[in-house]
Amino acid sequence: MQVLQGDLLLPVPSWVSYAPQARLAGRQVIGVETDPGDHHRITPLALSQAVVQARRYGADPRILLVNTPSNPTGGMFERADVEAIALWAREAGVTLISDEIYAELAHGWREHVSPARFYPEGCIVTGGLSKAFSAGGWRLGYAALPATAAGTQVMVALRSLASEIWSSTTTPVQEAALVAFAPNESIEQYVRHSATVHGYVAGRLYDTLVSLGVPCPRPAGGFYLYPDFAPWRSTLLELGIKTGADLAHYLLEEWDVATLPGSAFGEEAESLLLRLSTSLLCQTGNATSLDEREAALWKLLDQAEELPLPGEPALPMPALERAQTRLSEVIRFLDRYGPHPKVQV
Repeated sequence: MQVLQGDLLLPVPSWVSYAPQARLAGRQVIGVETDPGDHHRITPLALSQAVVQARRYGADPRILLVNTPSNPTGGMFERADVEAIALWAREAGVTLISDEIYAELAHGWREHVSPARFYPEGCIVTGGLSKAFSAGGWRLGYAALPATAAGTQVMVALRSLASEIWSSTTTPVQEAALVAFAPNESIEQYVRHSATVHGYVAGRLYDTLVSLGVPCPRPAGGFYLYPDFAPWRSTLLELGIKTGADLAHYLLEEWDVATLPGSAFGEEAESLLLRLSTSLLCQTGNATSLDEREAALWKLLDQAEELPLPGEPALPMPALERAQTRLSEVIRFLDRYGPHPKVQV
């Protein structure tokens, strides 16, 4: 966004850093409505409406940033939607940035399709080392640019920018990236098994939420869920909870459930959407040391292709089960509490 021209079209919700990054680059941020009933998909109509509205206020939207699979929703666009978005961007003359850092962690029930397949001359694909390879904190990202004259110009601009900001990735991270991205069956298997485990854990928590009546899109990739507590709005108001941030604070302080409010991802403050992360819930057994925990995780990865199917007895996972139990207790409490009836005088 530092080297491209124009303002930013950004779906709501989106990862917390995108909008600040755009504003740091002097860009206006134009929110694009998504469909909460269908994995927060975006449509050409919603994009066109956002462009028209933005231009009325003097903005010049020329960049669209999408993230699929998504943080915070865990959702992933269908192939038809990806193609429609890509073709819309081409017709509108918009550069499409596709952040695909969770692409390798698709859960398998929906295919990951990059918009670069349909708009190769105008799509920039970004990703990184930290998610699929479990290398959180190893800050290496990449951008795959169009093989065009414009793509070459962007590459020159990016290199110039990099030389003034970060210069170079540290040597250990470079060496790790060479190993991670080189063809290697054992690493490819590790990534596949990781995706399977994340899908299994997120799927089990999703099933719990749905059984409790909590609206939530089915996760398709990564390790996130995006439930909506709006059905309990009146009850929560009785408890003094008016915003998603209030709800997140309440769940943390009263129920030991750590979440992030939807407002962190661009939603209105009054929304009762929460982002749940399931990446730390996959521990099997009760490990008492780091060595035991690591051994248990490797054993789980080795068993990834044998995880129970829906309807079969679940694999014991204490952290996940505690989360399921605690969220069930929260919903049962809210159902029992209910709004106080008005007293007739």
